[in-house]
Amino acid sequence: MDKCHRLFEESGALVACCPVQPDLERLLTPEESDSLGASILVVRNQATAARIAARELLRQAGFPDWSLPRRRGLGPAWPPGWIGSISHSAQFGAAALGDCTVVQGIGIDIEPAEPLPEGLRDTVIVAGDIAPAGLCEIGDRILFCAKEAAYKAVHPVDRRFLEFGDVTVNFDTGFADISYGRRLTLSLHVDHRIVVLACLGTNDE
Repeated sequence: MDKCHRLFEESGALVACCPVQPDLERLLTPEESDSLGASILVVRNQATAARIAARELLRQAGFPDWSLPRRRGLGPAWPPGWIGSISHSAQFGAAALGDCTVVQGIGIDIEPAEPLPEGLRDTVIVAGDIAPAGLCEIGDRILFCAKEAAYKAVHPVDRRFLEFGDVTVNFDTGFADISYGRRLTLSLHVDHRIVVLACLGTNDE
């Protein structure tokens, strides 16, 4: 199984990925472990994988000992001048980190490169959504992933809850448009997983 590694850099943000492995939760800091409370072991391992990915990016940014405990209703606290996002699936944890002088909102989501489960399409997809060309089999899942990432990017900035229909994703243009006027830049990585990064630039109002 591959180790934690930097996956790509786009839109002023770095993205890293770490595989979920047995007993990974032993690598949580005491503060992180306490914040996860009574979460079952599989969830703790997934949360740890995302934090290991984040720590690799933080190490590169000069913060090798930064801890990322869960905060109720909020994402983890990031070092001054930096903004980040974490996500995990059953197989991988992922993280994104950006400089606050470049991005004011950042969101990442990771999903298996598989079709969206039946019954979810009508909830997720709206008129105007355009999936990437050539990826029809998993296009709906990519759109789902992009909407999740977009929500993570704008919610800490605007404190507004969104439905899937409030986010229109267009991979022809590379943007996600929010119903109340925000526009985010999207970056996509697909192999045996789907990773979508959504960024809100500092000049975007």
